[in-house]
Amino acid sequence: MPMMVWAMFFGLTLLGRDPGFFARMKHFSPADWKAWAEFTTLMGLGLIVVFSMVILYNVGAIPGEWIGYSAWIFLAFVFLGIYRLAKAK
Repeated sequence: MPMMVWAMFFGLTLLGRDPGFFARMKHFSPADWKAWAEFTTLMGLGLIVVFSMVILYNVGAIPGEWIGYSAWIFLAFVFLGIYRLAKAK
């Protein structure tokens, strides 16, 4: 599952590098590019938080409840990224 999620964000970032991909979208402005970059960055940071907590739990450094907290942090990153994308329009 983590590999699928990382592959998804890698693919989205890879598509974002290609100017032809977004050139097909008529209403994509420079502000949208910035919001897209912020969104992929927030998703990457959120995944780092969750996976770090899972690794720390597996080595016995933190209690299991912290993984739930990290999932909430990840969801906060998701909603913040979606808000920024919506605000860019």
